[in-house]
Amino acid sequence: MSYYTSITIAETVRDAIAAFSDLNAWSQTTFGSLPTIYLGVDEDQPAPESDYPIVGLVNVRRMGALTSNAITWEIDLGCAVLNTELATAGTTKTYTGLLQANYLTELVEQALLQSRLFRTIEFNGESGAIVDFPAFVAYSTLTLGLHASSRSPRFR
Repeated sequence: MSYYTSITIAETVRDAIAAFSDLNAWSQTTFGSLPTIYLGVDEDQPAPESDYPIVGLVNVRRMGALTSNAITWEIDLGCAVLNTELATAGTTKTYTGLLQANYLTELVEQALLQSRLFRTIEFNGESGAIVDFPAFVAYSTLTLGLHASSRSPRFR
């Protein structure tokens, strides 16, 4: 790719996630299906239950600087699963879906790390509240960096 746009970056990220065998194997074993990967979401028409687990990529932001010849993109990521299971051990109770949503997010992050498509990759994530029960969502902001050009910076 000789020129990077927000669209090509989002599609590259989507394709790297879809191709990650560890993610696909875990999803198939855990849920009996591969994850559905969305570029964008329609908040007025939620995804059907048959699409879960879901990886959603939204809010692509681009930042750059001539002095560093670097371009950085931020993409907000949401990973959602449907699971009402409540595991009990002694006096503790754990919603399995919360753990699965977090693990799904970590697998997506690993997909990008192992793809080696970007010069820099950073993640900043959190778990979602159960307001959407039985959907559990974990969120992360992906920060992906590339060199804009191999020539020297124009300004110093």
